[in-house]
Formats: sequence, structure tokens, C-alpha cells
Amino acid sequence: MAVVRDWRVWCALAAALPVVGCSSEPPKKPVQVATPEADIAPIFRGMITSEVEFRNTSPILVSGYGLVVGLSGTGGQPLNDQIAASMERQLGLMGVGRSSDSLKGTALEGMSPAQVLRDRNVAVVQVLAALPPGAPDGSSFDVVVRAVNASSLEGGKLWTTDLRIGPPTAFGQAQSKRLAVAHGAVYTNPFAMEDPASTGYSGAAGRILGGGQVVDSQNVVLDLLTPSHARARSIVSAINSRFPAETGDRGPVARGRTDSRIEVEIPERYRRDPRSFLAMIQNLQIDQAAPEQYARRYVEAIKADPQLGERLSWALEGLGDRALPQVRELYDFPELAPQLAGLKAGARLNDARTVPFLRDVVRKSQGTVRTEAIALLGKVDAGARVDAALKELLTDNDLIVRVSTYEALADRAERAQFIYLAKLMSQYKDRGGPDLSPQELDLVARESLPPGLMQGVQRQSVYGKFLYDRVDGGTPLIYVTQQGLPRVVVFGVKDDISLKGVVSMWDGRLLIAEGDKPGEIKVQYMRPGAGVPVTTAMRATITDLVGTLARKSSSDDPRPGMDMSYAQVVAVLAKVQEAGGTVHAFATEQDRLRQQLAAAENSRDMLERPETPDEKEPLMVRRGTGEAGQPGGDDKPRVVPIR
Repeated sequence: MAVVRDWRVWCALAAALPVVGCSSEPPKKPVQVATPEADIAPIFRGMITSEVEFRNTSPILVSGYGLVVGLSGTGGQPLNDQIAASMERQLGLMGVGRSSDSLKGTALEGMSPAQVLRDRNVAVVQVLAALPPGAPDGSSFDVVVRAVNASSLEGGKLWTTDLRIGPPTAFGQAQSKRLAVAHGAVYTNPFAMEDPASTGYSGAAGRILGGGQVVDSQNVVLDLLTPSHARARSIVSAINSRFPAETGDRGPVARGRTDSRIEVEIPERYRRDPRSFLAMIQNLQIDQAAPEQYARRYVEAIKADPQLGERLSWALEGLGDRALPQVRELYDFPELAPQLAGLKAGARLNDARTVPFLRDVVRKSQGTVRTEAIALLGKVDAGARVDAALKELLTDNDLIVRVSTYEALADRAERAQFIYLAKLMSQYKDRGGPDLSPQELDLVARESLPPGLMQGVQRQSVYGKFLYDRVDGGTPLIYVTQQGLPRVVVFGVKDDISLKGVVSMWDGRLLIAEGDKPGEIKVQYMRPGAGVPVTTAMRATITDLVGTLARKSSSDDPRPGMDMSYAQVVAVLAKVQEAGGTVHAFATEQDRLRQQLAAAENSRDMLERPETPDEKEPLMVRRGTGEAGQPGGDDKPRVVPIR
């Protein structure tokens, strides 16, 4: 009986312990617990994306209610009570209606908040934007403004507006976290303004190019699928080894918070291109011990299955320079997809050996492959030979190739100017010279490109409203941007204007005609609400016309000026070109901001892939006269209006 009793005790203990053998039933098979990599293709195992879930990698919808001033009698319409109360409270907090200097010297001086909202030159607007994922503090982005109580926002300027997560909310509703602010001149579509009846465009919506600014950056979050302190440390180490902190960074790029969460901050050097950084860390190998072996595996996988090329090119770049000997095997691979995968990784790793192969791809390929190769060529710091190779493409017959080449050259010129200014600042820092942050220095470098740079691009800021670029080479072309940095770009050596008649716009408020002297033009402009028109003569060039249209006369610069916005200047240039006043063709970007907003509004915090060539901005063109060709019929490409 003692034996039996001991057996029963043993079985009772066995019921509470993972011991098998005390039952007459056959033993059950142990349950197989799936690992995070169970459904991952073998080539991707060991990469960060196979062991974590990424968060904060989708665009974030931010918005708010703001005030646009400086309209031409198109605002001040009735508001609903909730929005009116919200805006009155906001204006009160800004000091409007009290003995403050916030409106001193303006047309709104002495008004109460309620009176300001009823003013015909003021409009309440919804401000919306798609905040780029992981965007660092100080990053800029485009915003959309939609009138709430105005028929048109043309000529208006948005006062500084807080942007919070989600749709806009009025006073009394729950307020979400403030992530950004927005302000600046409203850009209303100048091409739709020319013929609103045909486009259905009223001017009640617009955008502010680069008008948003991040004030509270949201770090990218990596949640481990299987919590582990050791694995979290390995992932943090892999990221920080590949992206060590540099000047401008606030500390290590990756920080482990718990055994299941890691936070990643976009490095300063990827401020303009956070998507590339995210694509790289997604495909970064956690084991950093043998990059050459992983490079060999990735290269052979690309050769065997070219569809893996796009993703594995990021993985190869993540391995760093030690992967280059294997990557170079793809530079002259007979199939285009593996070749491009290798050239992408090599160019992004700044391998000068990619240059002749990329030039060959540009010569022999078509469509987006050419423009992608041009962009990659622009990334390689191989000195004057890259600049020379790119400048040759400015004469290409393909408009999109020419504009892509300009963008690559402009980026290279900005980088060269940044390096030059950084060295200059370092030399004079001890002598009381300026001590600018990398972000401030970057802004300075982008606003001015002096003549004589190897890239053949020179730039000046036009009264702080937009940038004016001149590009050496190629047939005459005027190219204007409608997102990001507002720019008017003139290709070719000449910028002459030759008018045979009168250009009239805005019901005759603007008139441009041939001048009294050879090589001159006359401009007359009546600003809305002004009693006397501004009339002046100038050299008959695009450069002088742009400067006069944008200039605001002041005691420091008493020359006559029209004080036009960027959108108005673009509209005038398009009208002059349409009237045959210049041989330049006219091109502009097709809109993408609406798609970005839609993605942010529908975001479910899903992982986004990096931008591909297919997502690049298409260009629409209107042909010029003379050397640039005659205006065509309906089958010719046209400028696409923003709806």
C-alpha cells in the first residue's frame, strides 16, 4: 500500500508539473510555438523588420483653424457659433482687442476679435497637412488651407496656426497634441485662376509651400514581436553602429526603452529624406559580425530573383562599405533589375565606380529608369566629372530628363554650398562670427547659390517669397514648382522678353506692354483696394520682371514694385509665355499633396515602403514659341491645374 500511495502522490505532483508518463493515454505531441520569423523568407531572416513591428512610420494628419489676412474683399462671411467662439478666443490669447502692438500699423489696428472675423479682408480657414513620418523638429512641409468663410484666398497670408493630431477641432471640443505650426503666403493655383469656369476652381482653397514646421517630433517606435532584453540590445547596437550620432543629433539614434520597445530618432543627415533611413533600418541585419558574408548572400539572391532587388539594395546599403566588393558585381550585370539594385546600393554608399555605369544607363534606358539613374548619379560625390556628366543632360530632348537633371545639380550645389559655409563658419567662429546650427546653416545654403559653381546653377531669394534659379545650358525653359521650396527656374543663357502686343490680366488691373525704349517693357498694376496704379519700366528680361512683380516698395528700397505673391508671379509668367512674349517653354509639377493628405487621413500606422521611381512627380509642359516649338493642339501636354 505504501508503494501505491507513493505512486498516487507522484501522479498528483505530475499533474502540476510538465512531466509525462502517469496517464494511460498516449503522450501528446508538444505544441510548436511560432517564432517571429516563421513566415519570413529565409533571405530576410535576421533583419530588423523580421523581429519587430514598426510604428509611427505613416504620415500623420495634423490640422487646425487659422486666420488668413490680406485678402481683397473676399472674406468676412458668417461663421457658425462654435468656430466663431474658438477663433475669438484664439485672437484674444494673441492680444487682439487689448492694448497690445499685435495689430499696430495694420488695417486691423484697434479692432476687437469679433470685428476682425467680420472684416472682408480676413478669412477663417481649415489648415491641414500630412506630417512626414519621424520628421525631426524644425522640418518643413506643405500645408493645405481651405476657406471657411471666404470665396477666395488669393493674395492672403496665414497667421501662425497650431497643428494638432487629427481633423480640426473648435473651442469646446477635445484638443489633441500639438505637433507642428504653419504660417506663410497662401499659394492659390495660378493656372486655374486664369480660367475658373473651365476648371471649377474658385480660389477658396490653396496651400503654403514649405509653410509647416515640426515643433514636437514623433520618434519611430519598434515593438519586438518576442520581448527580450538581449535582442533589444542587439537591435539598438546594430542601428547605432550603422548610424553613429553626428553633429546636430540629440543623442544616440536608437534607444532601448524596455525589453519589447525601442525608439528611433531620424538622424539630422536624413532630415530631408527620412524614408530612405526607414527603409534602411527595416532591412538592416542585426548581426553585424560578417557583412561580407551577408553581402554575398544578398547579391546571389538578387541574381537568382531580380524581384528581390529593391528591398535587398537597402539591405546591402545597410551593410556599409564592406559590402562594396560584392555589390560591384552587379554594376555590369546583363539584366537591368539586378544592375539597378547594385547601382542603387553603390551610389548611396558613395562609390565613384558607379558613375560610368549610371551614365550608360541614362544613355540606353527610357522613362523612369533614366530619371532614377540621374538622381543616383547626383548622390555620388565624385567631383567635377559627375557635374560634367549631368550638365550634358541639360540639352536632352526629354523635358523630364532635363528637369530631373536640374534637380540633381541643384542638390549637389546646395551640398557644396553647405560644406563651404561650414568651413567658413569654423574659421571665423573664434573671431565672433556666426555660430549656426546645422539646420540654420542648411537653410542659408539653400537660399543662395552664387554664380560660377561647377554645377551651373545659381540662385537668389526674391524678397523672401520664393527662389529664383538660373540654369546654364539647354533650350529655353521656365519651370515652376508647386510643392516644397517655391522656385522659378529659368533654363538657358537668355531670358529676353519680346512683346508685340499688350498682356492683360485680372480684368485689366495688370497691363504689360513694349516699352518706349528698345529692350524695355512697361508694367502697370492696380492692387485691389488701391486708389492709384503702380507704373514702371524695366529691362525686357524675365529676371527684371520677376523682381519687379515681387518687390514691395519701402524706405530701404523705394523702387516701384507690385508686391505680388509667388502664385501671382507664376500666373504672370505663364500669361507672358502664352502670349508669345518669350521663346521659353513652360513646365510645372503635377500635384501630389492631395494624395499625401488622403494617405494621412486613412493611415492605420502601417509600414510605408520608400519612394520608388513610379512615385516621382510627373511633369506637364506647355510649349513655347520660336526655338522651343509652336503651341500645339489638344493632343499636346498641358499644365495640370490643382483642384
